[in-house]
Amino acid sequence: MSYHNIFCRFGILILAVSLIVSCKKNKPELSADKYLIQFHLPISGDPSVLEETHIGDDTVSINIPPGVSLSNITPTISFVGKSISPSTTSSEDFTKPVRYTITAQDGSTKTYVVSVRFFSSTKNITSFVFRATDNPGILSKDVTATIRNDSIVAMVPPGTDLSKLVPDITYNGHVISPVSKKAQDFSGTVNYTLTAEDLTSVTYKVFTGAAGTLYFGDNNGYIYALDAVSARIKWKFQTDGAIVATPTVYKNTLIAGSSDSYVYAIDTAKGKLIWKTFVGSGVTEPPCVANDKIYVGGFEFYALDARTGKEIWNAGTRGPISITVSGDKAFVTDGSLYYSILVYNASTGEQIPIKSVSYLGLSNPAVANGRVYTQGAESLLQAYSVSTLDTLWTYFLPHVIGNPVSSAPTINNGIVYFCGYGQNAGEVGIYALDAITGTRKWYVPNTYQRAPLVQNGSIWVTNANRDAIFILDAQSGQQKATFKLPITTNVDTFMAGNILFQPDKGQSLWAFDPHNGATKWQFVATGAVTTSPLFIDGSGNITRPGNSGEQN
Repeated sequence: MSYHNIFCRFGILILAVSLIVSCKKNKPELSADKYLIQFHLPISGDPSVLEETHIGDDTVSINIPPGVSLSNITPTISFVGKSISPSTTSSEDFTKPVRYTITAQDGSTKTYVVSVRFFSSTKNITSFVFRATDNPGILSKDVTATIRNDSIVAMVPPGTDLSKLVPDITYNGHVISPVSKKAQDFSGTVNYTLTAEDLTSVTYKVFTGAAGTLYFGDNNGYIYALDAVSARIKWKFQTDGAIVATPTVYKNTLIAGSSDSYVYAIDTAKGKLIWKTFVGSGVTEPPCVANDKIYVGGFEFYALDARTGKEIWNAGTRGPISITVSGDKAFVTDGSLYYSILVYNASTGEQIPIKSVSYLGLSNPAVANGRVYTQGAESLLQAYSVSTLDTLWTYFLPHVIGNPVSSAPTINNGIVYFCGYGQNAGEVGIYALDAITGTRKWYVPNTYQRAPLVQNGSIWVTNANRDAIFILDAQSGQQKATFKLPITTNVDTFMAGNILFQPDKGQSLWAFDPHNGATKWQFVATGAVTTSPLFIDGSGNITRPGNSGEQN
């Protein structure tokens, strides 16, 4: 072979190698990209059915509403890569995690684990606390509320300012409104709505106030013990007649008279009967407890042993009888034709002579500072000495004689308050007299309260239509505030534990904030509630309505 041929062959070989190397250098590199852009489950044609999808590094988490079938779904998938397995047209069972593998152009792979869970329907408040640190100047220590079903009851110290309390709320769910740690006015009932992930919701009612129990009855014969803050029934007891008189209490025993002619002694905590005593006729006025005795009247005037219910004496006076006991004397109304005031020895039941004006005994006598005050149909208010039974003074109302008035006077801070007729026919108003001299201090027309409610320098009365509350200055009679009630009533307003309690003309007892009228709750009894309740606070302190012989 000649050198020429060898050289030619060698040149061709070098050219071929160069071409091969050149071709390898110009060939494009294959992409290694492989990731999901979108993963969607077509669970419903309804746009209101929501779906949440989160795509992570190697996971896909999907939340969907409950009730969707997951066993045979073809997802909508967008991805970057050469292929995906299972394919985009494949139906899968998503009741368990499904693995999707994306293969890149260069043959590398990445696997995503797709997990589907239902939106949670869990929605519950687990704690509700007014923390002292969140409520400086209002609370000195934390107040943890009690949660019962959808009711939350927070017992705060008496006198707590409820207008701007800040709660700390712990809950399971998606969102709560109003939010935790935000001040709210808890003088009325506050509603908190908790929404779950599945958009279902529950509303909690929050009741806030000082601890206490209300005791009262209805016309169907039931006696109730209610939580004063939330209106939760602690117990109820049924008699065989209507309850039209406020009960009283002796130690831990509730004493209630019924229209079935019995007086009942009931355990205040459990609502269990301790004893009952027949008193000859229905009890229409509040029983009175003094000297370990129960004084009660229907058409006769009885004294019962408070521990056993056994009759001690029966004075035989005709009723209805309102009773007030002061020391060794019992002042009662004579239920005969002339409705005079009668006085009895509280120990023996013997009648004590007294000069009494006819029709003076239409209302419950009030005793304070050695004087007894009573009002009657002769358009007057009269004061007697408790010790001598002498008349101290008589105040005549500026209206014609003979119109019936049944106001039980209230004595507070040297002033006697009562309701009576005014200058004009049919006009009714609240009077304030000096309790020592009987001199009129002020009169406010078109106000009404059979037993005026006086607390903390203010007096609460209704308007003449009985559908609004006036708050008056107790010293001057000047109006301080007013608010409309959502009800009308025939029963006196009653206040205890910084809550205003008011029966309506139907079967309900209502609770309001006493300063602005915000509704706290409404309790519907089985029958009409025709009398104010008795209140016992968490420390055992008792508040009675103004027509009770033990109130004044």
